Amino acid sequence: MIAHSTPRLSGLDLIRSCAILFVIAGHFSMNTGFQNAIFEGPSMFIQGTMKFFFGMGVPLFLLLTGYLNSGKEATLRYYKGGIRVIASYLLFSIITILFRKYGLGEGYSWTEWGHQILSFSAIPYGWYIEMWIGLFLLVPFLNILYRHIPDKNSSCWAPYFS
Repeated sequence: MIAHSTPRLSGLDLIRSCAILFVIAGHFSMNTGFQNAIFEGPSMFIQGTMKFFFGMGVPLFLLLTGYLNSGKEATLRYYKGGIRVIASYLLFSIITILFRKYGLGEGYSWTEWGHQILSFSAIPYGWYIEMWIGLFLLVPFLNILYRHIPDKNSSCWAPYFS
């Protein structure tokens, strides 16, 4: 028997798809000569405009994450959900370190490797996991703060909207 689920919102899939394409295109454009090119002419204007949109990939993911987590509360079950992300990060950090040490011959000590894991620098773009953990820990409390903002008709907003 299939459990009742909420209806899929195709708009969220569209935002996610755009964000994925923007992140890929943004990373691709970082490895071209665009950064050093002289910015003149219609072609460069179009490329500059596209680069601007490509820079919206990560912010789109953050907005989508915020929207999808707007109902999360600080419960043990919620925080247990983060264990799989942290475990995945640790697993891939270890795999990356083993490759870097034995495949590429990087000569860091095991203490230095441990420091790289804890500073989220063992894996390229590990900063994203670090940021995710911060958001994951804060989301339930940000939701509490947001729910307790008085509405615009409240008297405490009068000085700002009169």
